[in-house]
Amino acid sequence: MRKIHLADDVVALAEYIGGIDDPALYACWCDPGTERGYNYKQTQTYAEFCANKPWKQRWYAMILRRADETPVGFIMLSPESSPPDLAIMLYPAYRGMGYGARAFALGARYCAEAFGLERIYAGCYEDNHASLKMLERCGFVLDPEPVGGDEYHYLTGEKITQMEFVKYMQIKQIVENKRSFLPLLLLADEEERYINEYLYSGDLFALYDNGLKAACVVTDEGDGLFELQNIAVDAAWQRRGYGHALVKYIFTHYAGHGKTMLVGTGDSPITIAFYESCGFVFSHRVEDYIVERYEQPIFENGVQLRDKIYLTKELGD
Repeated sequence: MRKIHLADDVVALAEYIGGIDDPALYACWCDPGTERGYNYKQTQTYAEFCANKPWKQRWYAMILRRADETPVGFIMLSPESSPPDLAIMLYPAYRGMGYGARAFALGARYCAEAFGLERIYAGCYEDNHASLKMLERCGFVLDPEPVGGDEYHYLTGEKITQMEFVKYMQIKQIVENKRSFLPLLLLADEEERYINEYLYSGDLFALYDNGLKAACVVTDEGDGLFELQNIAVDAAWQRRGYGHALVKYIFTHYAGHGKTMLVGTGDSPITIAFYESCGFVFSHRVEDYIVERYEQPIFENGVQLRDKIYLTKELGD
């Protein structure tokens, strides 16, 4: 019986058993699809592969299909001497079935809890569309401070770039002392009386990365509609991916509870572009909403905001 690290209703992350799992994992490393994904040519013999254990990764596990305990892949976390980078490989026969996203999300969660990680990194080449989609579904965002250098294609020798992603793992729902988040939330909604209308009835989430970096409030509007009422990032930490990470998190959080996420914002091209980059699309405009509702004029980049723009995102897309 294998030890189970973590599981959902479809896949489980389980103990790796060398004598049982070595042959299939070695075959996967030799698979052309795996070599492309890792930009790596497997040249070891099976005997050399087995002789190199134990591996230096701080954690690794088999991915099992729970219906019949069939191994479908492998997941691992980089050695302690390097930043925590999570990597996965699915056996060829089980690709494109949704196992990867489930296992990667479980792996990120397990590593965050087991090793106390606030960030987990992942890499992917730009032509690996399946992996790019998986990382997005799991809440990873492009790392605003990538550290990788140039790489060269394992077959052609051409210079290539690995895209670097990060997932901020310390996102918490706040149920007590919500008022203490007002200074941060006021960066996005400038009048406290309006924040009070949704803060205490809505769900408050906070993102921590060596301290509080961002927060948001979501309300349940009924009939499967949720509204992102406020999202704010500490002024000293903006444009570093925290906003995107928090939005991705709430998409996943509410995907099983509703159909649509709605957000309303001032008619600022910069803010609208941010929401569009998160997957929102234009819904409708309420003219003069801001100038009629707020006591003081609101400016962004020297331009007064007048209208409220609503955008929507279908949950689960």
